[in-house]
Amino acid sequence: MKSTKLIKVVHFGDKLQKHRKMKSVIETMEPYFSEIVSIKTYSDEEKPLFRAIDFLVGFFNKGIFADYIIIDVYSTFNFYYAFFISLLCVVFKKKYILFLHGGNLPYRYKKSEFIFNYILKKSNNIVSPSGYLKYEFENVGFQVELIPNIIEKNKYIFKERNFESPNILYLRGFGQIYNPMCLVKAIILLKVDYPNINVHMLGSDPNRRKEDIQSFINNNDLSNNIFLYEGMQFEDWHKISEKSNLMVSCPLIDNMPISILEGMALGLLIISSEVGGIPYLVTNKKTGLLFRSDDEKELAECIKLSITDSEKSKEITNSGREYISNFYWENVRLKWLEVFTLNK
Repeated sequence: MKSTKLIKVVHFGDKLQKHRKMKSVIETMEPYFSEIVSIKTYSDEEKPLFRAIDFLVGFFNKGIFADYIIIDVYSTFNFYYAFFISLLCVVFKKKYILFLHGGNLPYRYKKSEFIFNYILKKSNNIVSPSGYLKYEFENVGFQVELIPNIIEKNKYIFKERNFESPNILYLRGFGQIYNPMCLVKAIILLKVDYPNINVHMLGSDPNRRKEDIQSFINNNDLSNNIFLYEGMQFEDWHKISEKSNLMVSCPLIDNMPISILEGMALGLLIISSEVGGIPYLVTNKKTGLLFRSDDEKELAECIKLSITDSEKSKEITNSGREYISNFYWENVRLKWLEVFTLNK
């Protein structure tokens, strides 16, 4: 039988996520994938035209000789790259696997139903790291294999926390979609009972909202409680996480944020709005606490609960520790091997 090590895979996706100042999912996956297959990833080109050219050259240079082609599918303009590569696979009779990402993909499906149906039906497999996307696309008739993204086991060391007072880490950034003001408003409500509450907020600022948020903080006498930073490398925000016990996320729309998994792996108690794919990732009162979207009062109650019931908080973080093992390579590896085996 042919060894899986000889399987040639070409992966078309986005190696560049410079705005996040962290590794993309593909960059994290590639070293692990190389243990079981020969893999080449495209593209690290930033400009759309150059990326399209790089994809085209990559397809005829490597893809045409590959056993499998994995194509990342996003809801943004990058969707058309996936369509383009899928068409090439159909024309040249190459086996391809669609890898679905992005909380807005169900909307993209409705907007581009004809072409989306075409590439879905022609694919050999449809894979997603998101239970939410699995549900949405199986609801319209497509079988989706749930394969989690990889959490690097040795990178995240679980630490047991005390919950005597709230020390909050927020990583999602200052864009409107991440709704950072929900947390800021919750702190106003909590400061009465917890005058020393501590919050570190960091991430990208695509719409330049950070200054407005800082002004609101100053005007509401929160400058000794809430501290804002630009996006950081893991090594830097990890130092802040050492002194934190809660990770709060308040998005209006989201799919499967890696930061939540990172928080669980580090032993932080996750508190998040229950939008998009997050309820498929966090089980309320078991692996984290969920609150209604854009409801600062309910968020404040979740934060207060985590402090007043410290034993429950420790139980939740321990459950998160068990759950996160599903994202370690030794488990994810078996699922990918099964996909490749099914396509032989």
